[in-house]
Amino acid sequence: IVFTVRRSEKKYISKVDELNTAKEREVFESKIEFFTMIAHEIRTPVSLIIGPLEKVMKKTDQLPEPVAGDLQIINHNSQRLLYLVNQLLDFRKVEQDGMKMRFLSQPVAPLMKEICQRFEPTITYNGATLIVEYPPEDFTACVDSEAMTKLISNLLTTAGKYTRDLVKLSCNIQHTEPDMF
Repeated sequence: IVFTVRRSEKKYISKVDELNTAKEREVFESKIEFFTMIAHEIRTPVSLIIGPLEKVMKKTDQLPEPVAGDLQIINHNSQRLLYLVNQLLDFRKVEQDGMKMRFLSQPVAPLMKEICQRFEPTITYNGATLIVEYPPEDFTACVDSEAMTKLISNLLTTAGKYTRDLVKLSCNIQHTEPDMF
């Protein structure tokens, strides 16, 4: 009888542990879903702020210097907020099913130019000069444009924070033979 009671007690404890683990996972998933929803809701207005801001910033030569400087700060902080929101959303993607890379053969220079153009005003505002050595216009590579955007953005964000003179980004091309499996 004692053996049967102990075995039943162990089964009961095991079942309670399973239920607690399942409940904790459910609570965790609910929190992640909530944060994901909020992140999506934040990303939309931030993106809607950045669009018109970039249009206005193209005309900074027509604005008084203090206004142009304030626009640079607004742009920098808007880009940073968008970056953080995207990081939250990326965390969710990884949590759900891992990051899926989408490699496509594409020209690298236009992608780099698009990214660098967004960062140049902020880097300049912070007192540095951005110099970019782009690959030839006809150079194509098999890249994931989103991953490359994040990589270059992270590099430029960090360089822009800690450099006050020169930020240099260059793309060195090395020809390699494809791996044979």
